[in-house]
Amino acid sequence: MLGRRRQPAQPQDADWLVVHASQTGNADYLARQTAATLATGGLSARTIDIADLDAAILQGATRVLFVASTYGEGDAPDAAARFAAVTMAGDVDLAQLHYGVLALGDSSYTHYCGFGRALDAWLRARGATPLFERIDVDRGNADAIAAWQHQLSHLAGTSDLPDWEGPAYGEWRILERTLLNPGSAGAPLYRIVLIPAAGGLPDWEAGDLVQVSAPGDPDLPREYSIASVPGEGRIELLVRLQRHEDGSLGAASGYACRRPGTTSSPCAFAPIRASAWARTPRGR
Repeated sequence: MLGRRRQPAQPQDADWLVVHASQTGNADYLARQTAATLATGGLSARTIDIADLDAAILQGATRVLFVASTYGEGDAPDAAARFAAVTMAGDVDLAQLHYGVLALGDSSYTHYCGFGRALDAWLRARGATPLFERIDVDRGNADAIAAWQHQLSHLAGTSDLPDWEGPAYGEWRILERTLLNPGSAGAPLYRIVLIPAAGGLPDWEAGDLVQVSAPGDPDLPREYSIASVPGEGRIELLVRLQRHEDGSLGAASGYACRRPGTTSSPCAFAPIRASAWARTPRGR
């Protein structure tokens, strides 16, 4: 990725702003699908990363939809750190604003959908008017996503909704796990060998990515490059173990690299084309 600074979106460029606060990409994907749905009704919608959102943009907008993930125990995702610390701490008059919130989370955590709920409460406190009640999504629950789509169809004035099908996940098992850099001062790097829990191997090509969903991960997708070819009869990944400042392990890398056991460990993976990921996951 080039180190070019993003230019903040201007609210007057579109009828709607669709803001995504994503930790791993799921909120970004749903925000783009949200904008596409509004477009089917002839409405112009522009997506914007919450990292580029500030009080001035919000005060210049009249209709905003938020897709907000939560990190860990109720925290804002990294991209929303500045917004949560600065903008949400300020005294902003948003009486002109109508909004909706899709909150992504995991009900196994105490502060389920914590950031999405805090965002909703802050918007109300600043005088903004909800278009409908906040919709909470527990680990990608299809019924909750359908409820969001239903609200969008009313806003767009159409029932001709685009396909929101995401990658098809399947159960995989860790066959081998090898530490490649013992004694290194850097983060541990593991070679992970995977085989399907049932059925044959999917098709993939050199340079494809794998999306990883691990239990306890509130926001589905992590992406890793595939380091093997179909002829080898298995998928191999090179996974660097991530460790947060509080000492906890990354949800996906910790699950793949440190979960006890090997062949008894199920994981969910979906190969996607690396060249197409910037536009839409495979299966669309």
